[in-house]
Amino acid sequence: VDYGGGVTATANFEIYVGPPEVFFVQPTSQNNCGPGPHSFFAFTDTIVAGLVPQFEWTFLSPGGALINATGQNPTVNLPTAGTYTVEVLSFFDSACMDTFNFSYTVNTTLEANATVVNPTCGQADGSITLSPTGGISGVYFVDWSNGQTGLSATGLAAGTYFSFLSDSGQCFVVDTF
Repeated sequence: VDYGGGVTATANFEIYVGPPEVFFVQPTSQNNCGPGPHSFFAFTDTIVAGLVPQFEWTFLSPGGALINATGQNPTVNLPTAGTYTVEVLSFFDSACMDTFNFSYTVNTTLEANATVVNPTCGQADGSITLSPTGGISGVYFVDWSNGQTGLSATGLAAGTYFSFLSDSGQCFVVDTF
């Protein structure tokens, strides 16, 4: 400001106009093997005046039901398989909000679906064949308690057998026959 006569005054002002808030959301469940608890994580790369961001989550189920959660790391029970529409609201106060939308697919539960052929009395001619469904992928791996591998265990005598069925997404189920 020039007051005349060679007298001036200078004032410096700092006005903070931050960049748009950027935040990231990701599922943190170990795997997505079917309905049940699923964990998520959200964080922002912007800190406003030392405030901690708040997060509100809304999951719209395939059937239209709303499931709500709050916090940075919620664990949410997603009750059915299908694709959920997820909205995450991040805010420091009512003037600084951002919304992030994404889809999250819950796979169907991995199931073995066994066909058992009992052995003839005193013989080792029984078999167990699995017809897996669900899980993350259509690629399945089976280990049997008698050392066999693959969808079928053959040459079985009377007794108890266990199968360990897994898929490429690390979903697994153990059955006893």
